Amino acid sequence: VASVEGTRTWANTMAPLAEAASLGARIYGQGLFMADAHPDEEVRNAAREAQETLAAWGIAVQFRKDLYRAIQDFSRTEEAKALEGERARLLEFELRELRRAGHEMEEDTQAELKVMKERAASISIQSSANTADYVDFMTVDADGLAGMPDSYVSMLEPGDEAGTYKVFMDYPQTVPFLTLSTRRDLRQALRTKFNN
Repeated sequence: VASVEGTRTWANTMAPLAEAASLGARIYGQGLFMADAHPDEEVRNAAREAQETLAAWGIAVQFRKDLYRAIQDFSRTEEAKALEGERARLLEFELRELRRAGHEMEEDTQAELKVMKERAASISIQSSANTADYVDFMTVDADGLAGMPDSYVSMLEPGDEAGTYKVFMDYPQTVPFLTLSTRRDLRQALRTKFNN
């Protein structure tokens, strides 16, 4: 996109950027899933490293002055001024994100903003990792599983005491319990434990 010579068009400016953003989001989502759900710790760690790399790349793209100029140049064309619907909205959003990336700020201020965005992305990824790696559960007895289908109960690990079960804090166990359990007191206890 940055190296295009001649007239800026949707096809040579916005379309490739939208395609790259879509691909990046898909890859990031796959990495996020692997970082949180893969049983092998090495794979989870590699996925987290890949997330950090992709996040850093995304931030670097936002701060590229040549891409900012390319989108600005396209926004001034008659084609851009005639855009409607989704395309007009995408251009509006891209211009907004570039403003938020500090392209209208002094260079020193923008550099400081970039450092803060990179730090925020790193903290977010580490926070997700901490949450995914944290193991906790709530112990319930058979009465505590009132309203839960047999298929749910069959996937639970037995508790430390006879006749009890462990409901872990991961989504496949927490969400059905919060949705289907008839025990309000246990739903509240699980929600509190999950949020903590």
